[in-house]
Amino acid sequence: MFRDYKMIPVLKGLATNEKLPPIEVNRENDGYIYKLYDGVHRYYAAAALGYSYIPVIVKDWSFDDFKDFLAEETARAIRLKNGQ
Repeated sequence: MFRDYKMIPVLKGLATNEKLPPIEVNRENDGYIYKLYDGVHRYYAAAALGYSYIPVIVKDWSFDDFKDFLAEETARAIRLKNGQ
């Protein structure tokens, strides 16, 4: 799901050549497939503006590492939503 409040600043930054943080991907077992887990808005905004390359950080996480990351991010999002 795209959120305007996230996409608009990303598009403005890309349109003005502002340096944005890299997206983060996880390398799958065979090493040739990557799953995007942080930077979805940046990825699609860059694609919409015709970028061929964007900065990326590649992680080699296990399934348990990824579950822990998702649990932490979910808890953080809930705290933000509740104003904490």
